[in-house]
Amino acid sequence: MRFSDTTLMLFHDGELDAEAARRVRVGRLVDRSVGARLDALAELGDAVRAWALRSDPRGGKLGRFRSRSLRRDDAPGRGDR
Repeated sequence: MRFSDTTLMLFHDGELDAEAARRVRVGRLVDRSVGARLDALAELGDAVRAWALRSDPRGGKLGRFRSRSLRRDDAPGRGDR
């Protein structure tokens, strides 16, 4: 099965609707490469979040983000979609 990186990132962040999330879960069972891509994207996302926290000009205090991880909607360039 083939999924875009965007779909897999949305799945990882829990932002897919129920039907799309079900398709990704089935895809993981059918094709091991889907799980491998999910793992790689999760690792990339964790690295980007860690970088964003360290790079914050306010000294690592992201205020509203402290109690949760950064969401895809909070990323720079969101208006490019």
